[in-house]
Amino acid sequence: MWSRLRGYPDFHLDHMRQQLCKSTDPWTGGRLMTAHFNDLRFNTLPVQSALGMQFGKAVGYAQGLRRKGHDDGLVVAVVGDGTTAESDMHEGMTGASILRLPVLLTVTDNNVAISVRPEDGRGIRSFEHYAAAFGFAYFECDGNDFLGCYETARAAAEYCKEQQAPALMWVKNLSRLNNHSSAADFTFEFDSYDPLIDFGEALVQAGVLAPHEVLRRNAVTEGKDYFRRHDWGTLAKAADDYVVETMAICATEPEPSYESVLRTSAPRSRRSRRRRRRTGPPRSRSTARSVRRCRRSSRPTRCRGCTARTSARRAA
Repeated sequence: MWSRLRGYPDFHLDHMRQQLCKSTDPWTGGRLMTAHFNDLRFNTLPVQSALGMQFGKAVGYAQGLRRKGHDDGLVVAVVGDGTTAESDMHEGMTGASILRLPVLLTVTDNNVAISVRPEDGRGIRSFEHYAAAFGFAYFECDGNDFLGCYETARAAAEYCKEQQAPALMWVKNLSRLNNHSSAADFTFEFDSYDPLIDFGEALVQAGVLAPHEVLRRNAVTEGKDYFRRHDWGTLAKAADDYVVETMAICATEPEPSYESVLRTSAPRSRRSRRRRRRTGPPRSRSTARSVRRCRRSSRPTRCRGCTARTSARRAA
């Protein structure tokens, strides 16, 4: 949704390229798992699997915005409830609090972190009190309520943007409709509450959609096939057809070559390459001091005297 609103021409096609490990993947060159989004053209900052890492990076991005003179933006970091038991959470809260940065931390809580329940892995008893302890504004919403999530997220984002201050939003009560990954049983949990069904019905009741357009659960009660146990409706059918189309497009595209394994997925700019050739590999602190001393004596490179003094200091 974010990418569509920002004007991304065909986000899902590029996502499918990454999912099928194609060299046409513009974010990682087909060398990372799916959902590692990264497109600065649309303000989508690099995403990684370890969600907690994103909070610390978000603090850095927000500080970068401030140092660049921007006073009307914010950075949003989305983590799971498992992150709340990690050091990334406390470190990010500390940084955003001390620097008073416009960071919106969104904690999506489905009451299990891969396989650990909150009572076994979460030490935070109250997100509201935890946020207050760091000077964060606090917001919460029901994760199964689409309109409630929208209104709360909008209010939280407006607070961060206008006050240039941090906030924590707890998205609670999320349904877990399948397991963490294909490493477990990834089939759909039909006994769990599916908010998409009620959301479709609400749109019908509001006159936004017609009954034949929305997804509905049908009378089939056996089996684990999601497609067999649902009547698609025209909107879901069109979306599914589009997914199949993107898969067909990607199937004809090349995979990364063996020769490309040591290349970065995104080539460095010309300026970056020139700087690298000019400066060479990073120097140690002592070497850098020696080079500066030689420059003061009008020598283009490190002289033997500086080298000898540096070696003597190391020996001592």
